[in-house]
Amino acid sequence: MRLSKLLLAFLVVIFLIQVNTLFAQINNATSVNPLVIIQEQNEKLVKQMERAYRWKHYDKVIEISKKISILYPLSAKDNLIIAESYLRLGYPKEAISYANKVLTLRKKTFEACRAELIKFMALAVMEQRAKVIKGIKNFLNTFCSQKYSLEAQAILNYFGKNYKVPSKVLKKIQGIIVKARGLYLLRKDRLFEAERDIFLYLNVYGNLFEAPDLLFKLAEAYFKKKQVKKAKLLYQLIITKWDGTKQALLSKFRLYEIAYQQIVIKQLVPKETIQNLLSYIAEIKYRYPKSKIAQEAHLLEIQIYKQYKKFEKLRKSTKEFIKNYPNYPKLNQIFKDYCYSVTSILNGYYEKGNLPLIFKLTQTDSEFLKKTHCGYPFYLIGNILFSYNFFIHSAYEYIKAFNIGVPPRLRPDLLTKLTFLAFETGNQTLFNDLFEYTSKTFSNKTLFSSPFYTFCFAINELKKGVNSAEPYLKSIINSKIDTFYKWQILHLFRDKALSQKLYLSALNYTLHPIFNSTDSDFVLLLTSSFSNSSAFEKISEVALKKFPNSTDIKWIYVYYLEKHGRFKQALSLWKNLTNGTQPQNELAKAYEKFLRLQKIAHKLVY
Repeated sequence: MRLSKLLLAFLVVIFLIQVNTLFAQINNATSVNPLVIIQEQNEKLVKQMERAYRWKHYDKVIEISKKISILYPLSAKDNLIIAESYLRLGYPKEAISYANKVLTLRKKTFEACRAELIKFMALAVMEQRAKVIKGIKNFLNTFCSQKYSLEAQAILNYFGKNYKVPSKVLKKIQGIIVKARGLYLLRKDRLFEAERDIFLYLNVYGNLFEAPDLLFKLAEAYFKKKQVKKAKLLYQLIITKWDGTKQALLSKFRLYEIAYQQIVIKQLVPKETIQNLLSYIAEIKYRYPKSKIAQEAHLLEIQIYKQYKKFEKLRKSTKEFIKNYPNYPKLNQIFKDYCYSVTSILNGYYEKGNLPLIFKLTQTDSEFLKKTHCGYPFYLIGNILFSYNFFIHSAYEYIKAFNIGVPPRLRPDLLTKLTFLAFETGNQTLFNDLFEYTSKTFSNKTLFSSPFYTFCFAINELKKGVNSAEPYLKSIINSKIDTFYKWQILHLFRDKALSQKLYLSALNYTLHPIFNSTDSDFVLLLTSSFSNSSAFEKISEVALKKFPNSTDIKWIYVYYLEKHGRFKQALSLWKNLTNGTQPQNELAKAYEKFLRLQKIAHKLVY
């Protein structure tokens, strides 16, 4: 616990140093206080917000207001702008919150009066009838009535009162309430009431220019609640009456989306439907990239490409989505779709033997692969390098794949091959650690399906002796593992058998066709078993038949014969050894001459 606190304190100190350094750099570069820069940025945002308000772009007002620092002191005027924008968009609680800020800042001013009016309209939207009527009666008894009595009375008339209010004022105030209430009810999923208020607003208070936006919002609400029939009617109405508008384009997209989603077997969807749908998606992404529906359209595009296995397009689309929507809550699924596309593309290249494209794509998408935890391409490259016996390079790619992340189904194979590579590169300690971890982590059924694990298991068992490892040798020999590794394991078994003085077992391993023995292998067997007459005799018999012209084998055998007093056999073999021009043959000739002279001398003496 104490260590954690010390580390935290250390990080805080580093952070403060970095902040001070940053401010120092800004000061040196601009000779301006950073707070002044922040102040100017906020003032610029406020001007943008006021401009958006004048153009009645209330959603833009809210978007900009969220970028302004909470430490920046907004004026009463700016708070009123934000409050009214929230009200007009159907967010009464937020409108009241900003109106209250004005009431706190500017008590007993006409700005406060206007803030009160916004509160009353917001309460009316939330159906707080009693509060509104009581509040306005008090409001009318204050100086606020000098400027805002008609607006206050218009709100009362909304609740059934009968004040004489000019129709222009009545239409404006009640129109704000009815429209805001319709939008508010949409968010509350009270769609029947929302539809009633929206059509009331359009027929009584609004104008035709507002219709596409409001009707599309209503259609979207029905669509989200899966009331498709009502949604389709509204989309079709928008396309018929207001074709060429933004909402008409979005409505066309929705209708094609509905048609696509309603066909369960996607292979039965007409090609024209898919082409038109993708065309509308592309247009929405291009014209309205920051809209919520653009994100939804993009997700549908990914779904279509995935469904129809358009892997190149899927890769491109998922990469684009990840760049555009880094905060999307279900981004992990997009990561998986991206990895699926890359995996499928690379497998296609691999099947066609197009290895350069595998390396090229992996290099091009390297950063995306890391970001999406997609280690498969590196695993595939590891397999390619492994197949060419580039052990160090393949191990590097496998480690990279493991660190980035591979599907659980590949982890046993990846770790098995890393274990195998540790052995092949002579790192015995790493081999032991990896073998132990792999064996404990995965089931025997999974592991023994790989000949490389069987190989590693046999190597590990060889530590105990050939008898312990013998049962696994046959499995390796019969597997599809490369012949080189079969050759290698047979040599390891032969060497272990010799170290255990199991000479006949060593002979059996040497005689296996895959062992591909040479006379030098039998020289090793003969020299190792020289002191074991029984084993030596059997090995020499095989050796002389298999390599009748091997001078080395004959030399060892003749030496063995003389040592055991079998001189007649030895002499016959010496004569045989004199045939040839190699140094051993010349030596045999000299030895034979020596024996002849020795025999002559023996006769002279006796």
